[in-house]
Amino acid sequence: MEKKVHELKSSFDLVIETSGDKNTTLANINFNRALGMRLAFEEFQADFVLGIEEDSLISSDSLVFVERVFNRHHGSRKFMGVNLGSIEPRSLNDISGYSRLRYGLQGQAGGLTKRAWRRCNKLLKDFDNENVGWDSRLEYFLKTGYMITPNISRMCDYGWLDGTHASSDPDDIHFRSLRENWIDDRVDESLEYKEVPVLHSWRKDVVLFGFSTQLIAKLRSIDLVRKFAVKIGSLVKR
Repeated sequence: MEKKVHELKSSFDLVIETSGDKNTTLANINFNRALGMRLAFEEFQADFVLGIEEDSLISSDSLVFVERVFNRHHGSRKFMGVNLGSIEPRSLNDISGYSRLRYGLQGQAGGLTKRAWRRCNKLLKDFDNENVGWDSRLEYFLKTGYMITPNISRMCDYGWLDGTHASSDPDDIHFRSLRENWIDDRVDESLEYKEVPVLHSWRKDVVLFGFSTQLIAKLRSIDLVRKFAVKIGSLVKR
């Protein structure tokens, strides 16, 4: 990756090399991702920042998709960002469709709006946890609004190669579903993206954005309420 960055250095506005001196790989990832987001939003005054991990590929229309849905939704205070990954079958969904989901940020390929970042930046202040990913720290706040997600994946994840908390098996159902369903060929530039609500199966806690799920999401975004619920849940299981 370092070699590739140097090859393409002239195409970048800014390249920053960090020391990587945290105690764990995950801690280094937390630091680097937060630093990158802060620079993009605060120094470059970006309205939207898309992060892509080095072991992920994105579809040819990904940036067009992000730009168009951003332009369509940026006026909504509930719009938090865009995720590019989906494991929904290509055979059952139109390539132009997307859903509004109560979900967190996909670290492999996902982005946030400036409005969402203002709150996320506060959540990540002094956050350098070696055992918890930076994206999980933001998850419950992001669920108080919605993330736009294409119904057919615009991302393919190769995270089995050297992942921090993913399966090392390339035939794991997660990786296999992404390979089978992502758009790996060119997409017509005139494609009109449209909202087609589909319940995604990325994880069990993914729900469609709607009024009925609003109260639960807001309660879970409060740390004390969430910790209390977890404690009660553990006692009930005993």
